Amino acid sequence: MKNVVILNGSTRRAGRLDQLTQAFIKGAQQAGHQVTEIFTVDLAFSGTLWSNDQEVPNPYRTADILALPGRMGEFYRAVNAADVVALASPIYWWTVSGSLKQAIDYLQPLQQALGYQSFIKESVLLGVAGGHDYQNLIDWYHYFEHYLHWPNRGEVLGSNQVQAAQNLGTAL
Repeated sequence: MKNVVILNGSTRRAGRLDQLTQAFIKGAQQAGHQVTEIFTVDLAFSGTLWSNDQEVPNPYRTADILALPGRMGEFYRAVNAADVVALASPIYWWTVSGSLKQAIDYLQPLQQALGYQSFIKESVLLGVAGGHDYQNLIDWYHYFEHYLHWPNRGEVLGSNQVQAAQNLGTAL
């Protein structure tokens, strides 16, 4: 059994992306996996993030991050425990939604505290768009998973790909 976290960047609970995520969840659960879906629009991002180019030591400590209260603490604990992270987003301005991008940015403290080798997850991309051009989304995702060394378990793009999403969930 794998622990799967979906970071859902949609601003709508019943939009076209929901069809893909629900099918993916169904397939993963049928295969015996535990699934948690986090709507990134509900997360309360605040504060500044430390950057590698600063002249101060890394301030992040895993225990402090995982002990955070509220939804941000739930977010960090869920991603930390995950074997698979599914990034789900409608395309806004040719890439992922702002809330999903911000959630990804806010994974930096956890990654910095754990180190790259302890922050490796399998990854999945689920995406929908008003058109048919997914290239920028695919490129963004490939850079993301490449630089974090996250194995790509698959990509499902298009609201008409519900069965493919379920199959991908089952195949994890």
